[in-house]
Amino acid sequence: MLDSLYMETIISFFAGVIALFYGLIGYTPTVSNTQPAPVVVVASTTEQNVDLDTTNKFTADDQKRGWYYGDKDQKKLGTPSNWILKDAGTRSAMWKAPVNAFKPAY
Repeated sequence: MLDSLYMETIISFFAGVIALFYGLIGYTPTVSNTQPAPVVVVASTTEQNVDLDTTNKFTADDQKRGWYYGDKDQKKLGTPSNWILKDAGTRSAMWKAPVNAFKPAY
C-alpha cells in the first residue's frame, strides 16, 4: 500500500514539473491523431429545390425584349445562335437579337 502511494506521489511530481517546463517554454502539446470532422453533403431531390438557378436560362421575356445584359462568359443557356454580343468587355455588354430578325409587335 505504501508503494502505490509513493508511486502516485512521484508521478504527480513529475507531471507538475513537465507542465511547468512546458509553460515556461510556451509549448502547447497537441494530439497528433485527431482528424477534422468529415463534411457531409446532403443532396435534396425535392421538386421545389430542383431548379433554383433560373438566372442563367434564356426566357420568354428575353425573347420578347430582344436583348439581355451579359458578357461573353454570361451567355444564357438557350440563347438563339443568331444573337449578337454588343459592347463586349464593358458594363453595358448585352446579347441582342439581330436587327433584321422578326420581332412580334406586342
